[in-house]
Amino acid sequence: MYTRTAVWLHWILAVGIIGMLILGFCMLRVPPNTPARGTLLNLHKSLGMVLLAIILLRTAWRLAHSPPPFPDAMPHWQRMTAASVHIALYALLLAQPLTGYLTSAFGIFGVRVFGWELPKVFTANAAARTAFAGIHHVGAALILALVAVHILAAIRNWYFSPSLRGRMRIGTSAVQ
Repeated sequence: MYTRTAVWLHWILAVGIIGMLILGFCMLRVPPNTPARGTLLNLHKSLGMVLLAIILLRTAWRLAHSPPPFPDAMPHWQRMTAASVHIALYALLLAQPLTGYLTSAFGIFGVRVFGWELPKVFTANAAARTAFAGIHHVGAALILALVAVHILAAIRNWYFSPSLRGRMRIGTSAVQ
């Protein structure tokens, strides 16, 4: 079983990531240069920085606490797929807030986190901003795809792999 801390960090991130994806895609439907878009954008940036802190904490926890082993009966291809999806998710979840930050840092408005403006590190650069915005959008699509794979695998395991059922369920008998 995973530790309680790992389970809680997993579910806090799951809710946060799904919320950020929804907020990000909804934000794109609001006309640019409007107060509503600015409000949503600043909320997205602020929550992104909070999620970055949680992702860093989760990554540190994962490096210090090995996950439980896969069951012996689990086929090799499933082990490799699960490990690859997890590595890709960690990499993208670390990169996504950084590309969002860089998109804003190279823009003319800078970066505000819950109303506090972060120091300007870069001068406005439209080409860099556009490049990081493109990477950020591709990253969101990749995260969405990997989250979908992760959820589908969890559903499959719930019904067809009792030995994997509930390893990340809140309220399990995991310790610490």
